[in-house]
Amino acid sequence: MNQFGKYITFLKTMPSYKPNENELTIEGLEGKFSELKQANSTFLVTNAALISARLDRNVILYGEKTGLVDTALDAKLYVKSIFGAVSPEYKSIRAIPFVNRTH
Repeated sequence: MNQFGKYITFLKTMPSYKPNENELTIEGLEGKFSELKQANSTFLVTNAALISARLDRNVILYGEKTGLVDTALDAKLYVKSIFGAVSPEYKSIRAIPFVNRTH
């Protein structure tokens, strides 16, 4: 992005640069540069929010002993220990996959 700004600055020093297309004039290029800077800024803010949301999700799903995955795995073991490995209660939940991706 920085190179584009330098390119515009360079073109400003050239009096012979007079394109016929509006988007290629100095004003058009500066407008495009401004749009690109705004889009980049929006991306950075949005990406930071995405990273934060993913971290929160990982705590909820994979937090050690408190996350959804560990809780579900513990519940499956509890049902197995109470009702037995061949019980209808355990058979109904044993195939539900829970995988802890962080530890």
